Amino acid sequence: MRDKTVNLVRLQPVTEIVKTVIWTGRLADEKPVSAILIATQESAKSAALLIYAKSPTVEVFSDLTSKGLETVKTRIENGEIRHIIALDLIRIVSHGRFVSDRTIQTLGGLMEEGEGCKADAGGSDVWKGMPNIGLLTGLTPDLFRSRRSFWRQTGFLTRFLPVNFHYSENTRYTIHHKISGGLQKPTEKPQVLPDKSVPVVISEHHAKQIADWAIEWGLQNETYGFRHHYQLRRMAKARALIRQRKTVNDADMEDLFSWRKFFSSNEPAVL
Repeated sequence: MRDKTVNLVRLQPVTEIVKTVIWTGRLADEKPVSAILIATQESAKSAALLIYAKSPTVEVFSDLTSKGLETVKTRIENGEIRHIIALDLIRIVSHGRFVSDRTIQTLGGLMEEGEGCKADAGGSDVWKGMPNIGLLTGLTPDLFRSRRSFWRQTGFLTRFLPVNFHYSENTRYTIHHKISGGLQKPTEKPQVLPDKSVPVVISEHHAKQIADWAIEWGLQNETYGFRHHYQLRRMAKARALIRQRKTVNDADMEDLFSWRKFFSSNEPAVL
């Protein structure tokens, strides 16, 4: 009989990042942040995503195509869905070229421009109201590296906040020990989100801190870092919103600072 227990040992920072990403969907005048968990197989990426899957603004797909998005089109257009969880990014691009290209095009439009896809060559929009959604997904480092030229050509991955992590030898030993004692399935934690979008402000001082981090990140990851800059601002605002505030403070910035080691597409944080 298959063991269905799930391990989230040492993954609390990762699950907290996922939670914060989901809360960005309730920021006024902001696009939801998208994030990709980069870790080897058996690292509990799917489990880390799924503990928040029953939050009211989230929809889950085990396999996602543009046709699948059509099934929730109305709920995206009316703002009911703010994030899509697709458990494995490679499934999205492993379909035939036409299907995967169309899916990437649709997701890219919804994540960035708020346009979705086009109905025909004439350019009429399929999506009403220019909706934006965020995407939460996962990928192994090997597939991330082997398809890097594809990701660069499409620009698709620059739309994601990378959450890159790796288990230390000590953590792997701890997990094996817990498995032998019987792991429990993690408790689902659907979020109680505001019914409507909430405006959150950030001070000039905190905004400058984030700008400095984004510049440094861009140099380390061979990009300008502009999208990462926006992502960090939204994450800071979401931390304030989680704490029922409308202004970012030092505690929110400390959370962001403690997570910086995860936000690299090159070097994983060691847990």
